[in-house]
Amino acid sequence: MIGISPLTEYNPLCLDKKVCSPQEEYDRVFEEVRTAAYQIIERKGETSYGIGLAMARITQAIVDDENTVLPVSILAQDLYGVRDVYLSLPSVINKQGVREIMPPNLNQEEQKSFQASAAKLREVLEKFGF
Repeated sequence: MIGISPLTEYNPLCLDKKVCSPQEEYDRVFEEVRTAAYQIIERKGETSYGIGLAMARITQAIVDDENTVLPVSILAQDLYGVRDVYLSLPSVINKQGVREIMPPNLNQEEQKSFQASAAKLREVLEKFGF
């Protein structure tokens, strides 16, 4: 997903199927995102600067009342059957904080993965008594 749209909508090469299949591109990007933090840690030993930059960007969006879409952790309430767990979702950010959640359009497989991720987070939280 890019924002709330499927990745294939942003890759004309895959849409035309001249260079790659949409599934191949999805799998490649998924793997890159999944391993990005490990690659950063391997190269420079930490990822703390990324967290700081993200916080600075969110703060700027609030202070400047930007009404911009950013991925932030929000409390999911009945989103694809998920509730009462905080997840990172595209949200409109302004001086009020989160003005609106922009739920992504997920296919059946993505919904199952989304639900599994939420269940895993809930499981970890319960282990720590939350």
